[in-house]
Amino acid sequence: MSEPADILARVFSDVAPEGLFDVHAHMVGIGAGGTGCRINRTMRSLLHPVRRTVFHFIARAAGIRNLARADLDYVDRLRALVEEFPVPRRTLLLAFDAFHRPDGTVDERRTEFFVPNDLVLALAKSHPDRFLPGVSVHPFRSDAIRELTRCRERGARFVKWLPNAQGMDPADPACDPFYDGLRERGMVLLCHTGKERALRETAGEELGNPLRLRRPLARGVRVVMAHCANLGRSRDLDREGAPPVPSFDLLLRILDEPRFRGLAFADISAITLAERLPRPLETLLDRPDLHDRLVDGSDYPIPGIGIALRLGPLVRHGFLMPEDARALAALRPGNPLLFDYAVKRLLRHPRTGARFPPRLFAPPAFLRAPEGNS
Repeated sequence: MSEPADILARVFSDVAPEGLFDVHAHMVGIGAGGTGCRINRTMRSLLHPVRRTVFHFIARAAGIRNLARADLDYVDRLRALVEEFPVPRRTLLLAFDAFHRPDGTVDERRTEFFVPNDLVLALAKSHPDRFLPGVSVHPFRSDAIRELTRCRERGARFVKWLPNAQGMDPADPACDPFYDGLRERGMVLLCHTGKERALRETAGEELGNPLRLRRPLARGVRVVMAHCANLGRSRDLDREGAPPVPSFDLLLRILDEPRFRGLAFADISAITLAERLPRPLETLLDRPDLHDRLVDGSDYPIPGIGIALRLGPLVRHGFLMPEDARALAALRPGNPLLFDYAVKRLLRHPRTGARFPPRLFAPPAFLRAPEGNS
């Protein structure tokens, strides 16, 4: 029978020399301690029980017990979880810009939450061995290019978008100056793809269509497509009048386009969640030709939500051995990040036994390269 110690020995036995990298961890806060964070008022309102429940699950998953210290406790816990890894691990800590209208004004009603760039920049500066800053700049902002420049000068190399909840269309020609700004500064766009579950899709599910990211890719922007579009359906923009298809199929189409080699990547955050099984995970395990374009992401604090990441479905579909699942279950309460990493390292294709390679969990090659060659 597998034991937690045995599991840990196995998943850390072949870590790449560069250590581990998490491209997708959220900074979350309510503004406690003057961080500048804010959340939509519906998330704590008794008049919106569903939204309040979402907030409750997220807070519990992040280990928040005292709302008066929520923001600081969140950071302290995340840093402590990363420090428990027996090998170096750096985490991209993500800001989140407000919903902006096309005229550049902020729509507070449709802003789910806001995390300022200055916060993640400061945290990365204070803890450079643990955190990298993932800033968020809405392309409709009147100061979008200035903000890109400012953040890049302070060390940011990633910009986070969630179009479904922030209100930008990646295929909109109005974004072209922003894309040129990203390319010229050697910055990477980390963009949500597929359906969004944790936040309201206040701008619509279709904005998560992976094919809409052809526009920045065609302008030479390196794009990491978050979650591998593993949930939801999107319009097939290549076939007029065709019915919607799984968003995941469209992501594969992007990854298979030779012209985007070296530009199009995807992160495997949320790939093990129960409602996304089994096809996306099975397909990715079976496509070693794609593994050098996949990057690990935890989607923290989601791994701490037990109802979302359940081991039973992974066992039933043949992705995990039952004895490994029992040992993994003992890891989650103490460290959901360690649990998430160990689960992904132990995944196997149900028929062939193929696994994700250790290199997938290391810093991607474009991040390891000198910044001038990024």
